[in-house]
Amino acid sequence: MPILFGWGKSTVKDHGECIAATCPRCHNSVLLHHLFITVWFTLFFIPVIPYRRRRALVCPICNWSRDVPKQAVALTDEMQGITLQWRQGQLADADYEQRVEAYWSFQSGGVPTRADASGQPTDDVAGDVPTDPPTPPSV
Repeated sequence: MPILFGWGKSTVKDHGECIAATCPRCHNSVLLHHLFITVWFTLFFIPVIPYRRRRALVCPICNWSRDVPKQAVALTDEMQGITLQWRQGQLADADYEQRVEAYWSFQSGGVPTRADASGQPTDDVAGDVPTDPPTPPSV
């Protein structure tokens, strides 16, 4: 009797809007979504054992994504609540923008993530970090 097994089946859970930003790929002002992505080992096409889990912030327009590092998970969860308050008009734009800047500075941590033309690491993360939160939509 043959046994059918496989791996790579993914399940994605969208935990909603997390942070307002300008997407570095499509340049649209969006609210990045916080996704939980689980990759499974399957047996007879049934997901049995999860073998990889990750969290990501994803642009809802072009699907650009950025992984959420483990040390930023709690802050990302908190940012979802802050974004909800901002969307409901309970938080001023200036206060929200300050929180967004603090979130991205924590995410990048000042660690070099890009290289210049000579291959030397730089602190320029502007291409990876979305910027400029849009104004909240009118309710």
